[in-house]
Amino acid sequence: MRTVPGAARADNAQLTQITFWQLGSLARATWPKVLAVLPWALAGLLVAPCYARRRDLLALGERPARHLGVDVERLRLALVLVVALLTDGTAPDGTPPR
Repeated sequence: MRTVPGAARADNAQLTQITFWQLGSLARATWPKVLAVLPWALAGLLVAPCYARRRDLLALGERPARHLGVDVERLRLALVLVVALLTDGTAPDGTPPR
């Protein structure tokens, strides 16, 4: 189980605040920020399903995936890029929620 430093001394309100800080918040989201992120998120959402079969094969392990024709190194690089597209705009202004 993962613990938050100082959580043993935190009261309920502080634990709630820590939890929401870790999960993020949409409280400061504005339409201009959403529209700035939208093209990247859509690109990631359109590309991600193209890798579904190869991701499933990779779940069997690297060696079986290679034997079934998956270029594992190339797939990993592609998936890192797709994940970067999907997570790029999660905090567009770079500040944690309040």
